[in-house]
Amino acid sequence: MAHPPSQENSMLRRVLIGLFQITIVVCLIDGFLDISYSVVQHAKFHLREKITDLSAAGGSDRESRAALRIPMDGLPVKNLPGIRNILKEYKSPALNVDANGRRENGRPYTSQPGHIGFLLGSSTAFGYKVSDNQTISAQLESAMPDTHVYNYAGLGQPTSDNLMRWQDLQNKHSNPDFVILAGLTYQLYIDCTPSPPIKQGRSNIFFHLAKITTSTTPEPACQSSDNIELAISNSIMSIQNAVAFGRNTGVPFYLVYLPTPFDENSNINHLIENANEDAKKRVLNLQKVYSRYHQELTKLNIPEFVDLSRALPADKTYFLDFGGHLTKDGNAIVAQALAQYIQPAISSRPPQRLQDPSSSDHRAPVSYISSLRAGSVECVQPPHDCLHH
Repeated sequence: MAHPPSQENSMLRRVLIGLFQITIVVCLIDGFLDISYSVVQHAKFHLREKITDLSAAGGSDRESRAALRIPMDGLPVKNLPGIRNILKEYKSPALNVDANGRRENGRPYTSQPGHIGFLLGSSTAFGYKVSDNQTISAQLESAMPDTHVYNYAGLGQPTSDNLMRWQDLQNKHSNPDFVILAGLTYQLYIDCTPSPPIKQGRSNIFFHLAKITTSTTPEPACQSSDNIELAISNSIMSIQNAVAFGRNTGVPFYLVYLPTPFDENSNINHLIENANEDAKKRVLNLQKVYSRYHQELTKLNIPEFVDLSRALPADKTYFLDFGGHLTKDGNAIVAQALAQYIQPAISSRPPQRLQDPSSSDHRAPVSYISSLRAGSVECVQPPHDCLHH
């Protein structure tokens, strides 16, 4: 028996109203979870940072680290052609960068320096997660009186970017007395580390649920022997380019292998304890890759190569995270080791004064392209003997 039209309309109305009510409830729940999820993520971020910082840095650094506040979205950076992640001007109680992307060393310069050096590299050289006066450059100045070390390191800058940054700085200021290239392992790190997922415009609980239910852990890029060889070759080629460019400038330079969590003697027990199984597998894989890379670097027999892979004693922890960022004490040990290489070399050379690019006696800089086109070049780095290729 068919229902009258009025009853059918009434039933349809009730169904539509019910669906509308369900939609409203789902939207309200979604909104509540979105807000809650954002708050939880924010709290998780800061809690994780604080636990990692305090466990690695120790109680003596708590006061200085409390003043170090890095924005949740990261420090502001800019990109130039060939140079990624140059720091923009930034001011805070413990972390300060000027308009040229140079990080301050925690003290005012009150006198004319005897010598000036540039420090180039990635976030470890920059001193990520430590205060201005705790960076490698700041502690290198303390170890070498009458020397200024300008920290132009960026965030996420491999050696190829460091070379372009060096050329850009010499175009603007002429050459310093020495240059430290301290990002020799970063290219290998990014080549062998799974790319992070693309960030959404805002946190959403449904994106999160979809991610944990459908996503799989990406396979490390350097899993096969062929891929490992490609990654190592890529880094080696960038270092060979750095040697060609540096020697053509006529400026003493140092290719510095900073300590990493993946060197065989590194103490990372505090990081391993808090890592999940996937992270532990990545560490084991990277330890093999870095060992192979270190062997190839040593075979090059480059006089300008400074190997600090064993500089940190194994009886203490000096790494803040798997990214290789060092504590204040770790930076101090690295700075002391670097000073032993640099101080004897520059003491025998008269200081070079950085020139204004507009001055008439500003020397034409060596270009990166011309350095690669050049043939045999002489090493100017004392006190080592030079190799000719």
